Amino acid sequence: MADKDDDFMEGEEAAGGDAKEGVKKPLFASAMIMQILKWVAIILGSLLFIVTVVVVTVNIMGVGQQKTDRVAESPEYETVVPVLGWYTGIVELRGVTVDTKTYVIKMLIGYDKADPTMEPAIAERRVQITDMLLTWFSKQDGSFLVSITNRDEIRETIKAEINHMLEKPIKDIRFESFQILDF
Repeated sequence: MADKDDDFMEGEEAAGGDAKEGVKKPLFASAMIMQILKWVAIILGSLLFIVTVVVVTVNIMGVGQQKTDRVAESPEYETVVPVLGWYTGIVELRGVTVDTKTYVIKMLIGYDKADPTMEPAIAERRVQITDMLLTWFSKQDGSFLVSITNRDEIRETIKAEINHMLEKPIKDIRFESFQILDF
């Protein structure tokens, strides 16, 4: 009986051994596929989680911000500066401001170069333009004139005053010299 038990045990081992060897190969391949699928699922889940957190965070933090629209291009910010004709007939202006500072200013008047009537029109009004400029600068405070940040405002004001005198508008005012002196 012991032989039978041994044979049974041997047969069982043999049958079990064959069965285990036959099963190992398919189990190894399917286990490998399962590991790959598991890691792919983990990576995809992590990416989905990260993207969701980023989108939610950006939406929460961006709720109070206003959407910015593109600003229309202004003619003041033109990249190409137009070529102008320059009237140089205004003499160097000298005078005293309200606070007794002396000004010495040489000014040029820019006009549309393509318009042949502009230079004679400015020349006809030269005396009136010069008088207006002397009066305007004499009414100003020296500290206002000295400040470089006011220079554009000064140009625009003078340009508007000259344009009131002429039929066609001038385009620009520039200074060849602009000095405010304490005497």
